[in-house]
Amino acid sequence: MPISDLTHKIHSKLPLYPGTPEIEVTNIKTVINDGFAEGKLSFTSHIGTHIDAPAHMIANGATLDSLSIERFVGSAIVIDIKDLNLISIDNIKKPIEQFGRTEWVIFRSFWSDKWGTPDYFTGFPILDPNAVDFLLKINPSGIAIDACSFDPVESTTFFNHLQLLGAGILLGENFTNLRLLPTNQIINLSVLPLFWNNADGAPARVVAQW
Repeated sequence: MPISDLTHKIHSKLPLYPGTPEIEVTNIKTVINDGFAEGKLSFTSHIGTHIDAPAHMIANGATLDSLSIERFVGSAIVIDIKDLNLISIDNIKKPIEQFGRTEWVIFRSFWSDKWGTPDYFTGFPILDPNAVDFLLKINPSGIAIDACSFDPVESTTFFNHLQLLGAGILLGENFTNLRLLPTNQIINLSVLPLFWNNADGAPARVVAQW
């Protein structure tokens, strides 16, 4: 049974959403000097491959640590949206109706090919309002994409985030390696965030299996 890691590795040079503080990854103890190795990690809650909780944008919204573990694992379908600037209901309705409701919907745009370049944070595909409405009706546990956000970086209204998070749908961002996944079958997905108190979001280790 194939298994694929869909996670960007965390390191001090990780590409960051504009305005995000720098990541610190340092070795503070070494085997040679101290007899054991220990590292120090310092970063914000929405770096790299991560999940947005409703609390990210919704006052008194659910935090990741308040949700049951079942919310982070389950069935998923992969929808290919390569070369699309705007994701419409026509792009997503057929595959969803073909396979039925799954816990997660993954959008494969191949935008992760731009990871590490300035272009990664501009021009990525966005859901249009009708597509958002359709997703609200089927109400998956979460949706994910291999891009940095579900709203444009320049957005001041964050319409898609507010609609989806407001409905309790988790948002997975900065996924990678989606080219390895099949689109002709349901897969198993694990999106396991760091477990910390009052988590408005968290980096996650994401693994697909089919």
